[in-house]
Amino acid sequence: MRFSVGGRLVVGLDHGFGASAGGELDPCPVAPARDPVDIDVSRSADVAPPISVRRAGDGGDGWVSALAADRLHLMRPGGGGCVVDGRPGELPLRVSADAAMPAWAVMRAVVRPLLQLGLPVRGAGTVHAAAVTRSGAGVLIAGWAESGKTEVALALAERGWSILADKWTVLDGEGRMAPFPVRAGVRGWVLEYLPHLRSALPVRTRWRMRAASRASRGIERLAGRDGSPLSGAALDITRRACAQGERLSVTLSALREMYGVVSLEPAHPQLTLVVVLSTAASGPPVARPLGAQTALPRLYASAAYERRDGLALLLRRQFAGGEDAALQATATERELLTSALSDVPLIEVSCPFPSDPGHVARLIEASL
Repeated sequence: MRFSVGGRLVVGLDHGFGASAGGELDPCPVAPARDPVDIDVSRSADVAPPISVRRAGDGGDGWVSALAADRLHLMRPGGGGCVVDGRPGELPLRVSADAAMPAWAVMRAVVRPLLQLGLPVRGAGTVHAAAVTRSGAGVLIAGWAESGKTEVALALAERGWSILADKWTVLDGEGRMAPFPVRAGVRGWVLEYLPHLRSALPVRTRWRMRAASRASRGIERLAGRDGSPLSGAALDITRRACAQGERLSVTLSALREMYGVVSLEPAHPQLTLVVVLSTAASGPPVARPLGAQTALPRLYASAAYERRDGLALLLRRQFAGGEDAALQATATERELLTSALSDVPLIEVSCPFPSDPGHVARLIEASL
């Protein structure tokens, strides 16, 4: 199986990965057989590093690594491992994983970071933003983690827009947009404001998400009382359990189907507006123009924060004596994105979070 990421880069999966790994690349289309593979992903039993090679132990990210020539060995303490052959930030690359490493772990922890480092080689980068499109126009919805990007994109989908991407969007130097393969995360509290999506979800899913959302609010009220039995580790565990029950992880293809979107035309819409969300303590949403000199450093900072886990694997390579490929690729990506974003209108929308994302959607439409 071969998949085209952003129309720029091809990922090949051998038969050892199957449909589950292909689902991790949703909604990327199948690439023609004639296209060369940039990142080849396969199964192999030969992933352990040589005994004589120096290892970097678990630094808190759950991995043990070693660098032998251009082979980066990545081993999970709980079992399983993989090898990256080649230099990240250059193409082509080969990723080989043993049978003990789940397909989803290979794709999310290794392949996706390599995709983000490889795209600049092919003339594109990734923006930490959701994206929607309508009538060939594209809007990026950016912001810090947990600022409401997905919720605003869904609110625009309720108003007739099509969701192109969630969390990460591929953008080339000419401002053409494409989805990056990552699932959308829908939280239970927002269903109150999204009647179309709410009606499209199975009844059991709606009940689970609503129940977890109510439980989460009740737990926060209880935790705020003096003498509450919920504190420390117990509170953290309870919060994580509620968050997991409240959130729905769904592929972009499935999400589009819920809104009746069969295909996106054009496949790579032109960026026409960038919206940067910021969180306000109270009050209605407020939109204001935002200069590129202010917006771009914020976009790069949020992207660096969201990439921290993937880049940590590459920093292990640098520690073992490899080149700083992550820094080189990031510099190339910044040049591409600066070119693509410098002439596009930018606005900042400040609003409380969580709150009705429909108010922000209407402000965005009024700004077009």
